[in-house]
Amino acid sequence: MTVVWLILALGAVVTTAVLLVTLLAHRILGRRVVTGIELHPTGMKLTGLRGPLGFLAWEDLEEVSILNTDTGPIDVDVYWELRDCKGRVYSIPQDASGSGALLEKFQLFPGFDNAVVIQAMGRTDKARATCWKKTS
Repeated sequence: MTVVWLILALGAVVTTAVLLVTLLAHRILGRRVVTGIELHPTGMKLTGLRGPLGFLAWEDLEEVSILNTDTGPIDVDVYWELRDCKGRVYSIPQDASGSGALLEKFQLFPGFDNAVVIQAMGRTDKARATCWKKTS
């Protein structure tokens, strides 16, 4: 029974370390890590680890990309990256609360490239691919 507890404790330590490294990397790169999303007709309410990150209006969204990492399957390895009109970047891991509805919403954007999404979901290496850019 002690061995089971040691394995569980080690798993918790490794998971915590991976999470902290991921969050530190995103903070250094100037990204806001999103843990929860609530879609609204005019945009989305974003929540981070420390609480509300604000509201991102659809009209302020400039670019939608997919970021792949090589950390899977131990950690999340696919992120939506959203850039707004002020240059802020929001990283949304595929397991963030409410993120499942994002693809369906993005597919309504004129010019959204589904082929980019399909290719990105099959990747296992580090890569970034733009699915949609706002046109003036």
